[in-house]
Amino acid sequence: MEVLGVRLRIVFSFPGPSLVRWGYLNRLRGLIYAAVRGSAPEVAREVHELGLSADGKVYKPFTFSYLFPRRGEAHRDGIVVWGEVEWFFSTPIPALAEALAAGLLMMEEVRIGDVACGVERVEVMPPPECGGEMEFKTLSPVVASTGVRRGGKFEKVFLRPDQPDFARVLRLNLRRKHLAFYGGEPGGDVEFEFHPPFKSKMESVRGTKVRGFQMRLTMRGDPSLMRVAYEMGLGERNGQGFGMIEVAGRGRG
Repeated sequence: MEVLGVRLRIVFSFPGPSLVRWGYLNRLRGLIYAAVRGSAPEVAREVHELGLSADGKVYKPFTFSYLFPRRGEAHRDGIVVWGEVEWFFSTPIPALAEALAAGLLMMEEVRIGDVACGVERVEVMPPPECGGEMEFKTLSPVVASTGVRRGGKFEKVFLRPDQPDFARVLRLNLRRKHLAFYGGEPGGDVEFEFHPPFKSKMESVRGTKVRGFQMRLTMRGDPSLMRVAYEMGLGERNGQGFGMIEVAGRGRG
């Protein structure tokens, strides 16, 4: 039987103009753990300490998006938001989504860094029907990297969507996630078509610069791999807020 994950649409409410500073993915990640820990400590421990593993790699079984304000203005230091702001969270594990929703709704006040807001509502979004060909767009940057040897040192290089290795890395990553969650290899494979323009985004994660790309893309092939991409994220560092995708034309809400 196919296991269906959960996607949450979380709506924050900011009473007045508030500056959310850039680099807020780190703060949203902290909010996830705080909320889950507050409602289900055992779930928080399993997610934080264990994760899912395959081929020597460990994957956090969730991903989340950028913030999407109904009203907002970008500034040098961050984004000024007011009113309702949407945020999305996805996981193949229903208990984790339930714990996050419960934890957020228990909080009288939510803090994203030094900015306070309220939780207006938390909604479960209906899952898409995954077919043999689907078009997606990113809700947070997709990250793919490879290692190269330079001057006797091994360095990580972030790839662009127009480089052949970008698709190869994403494909291998999806297969490993499928193995980690379902316990077996997928029945088929998947091909990618990336649609320009590619918007480069640089984020700082615990002092490390991480480059990813916002774009639209088409996936063709095994629907189970598309579901893994939708529920756990596409590419690397999903648990840090990278690689969240939505079905193009479906709308976030």
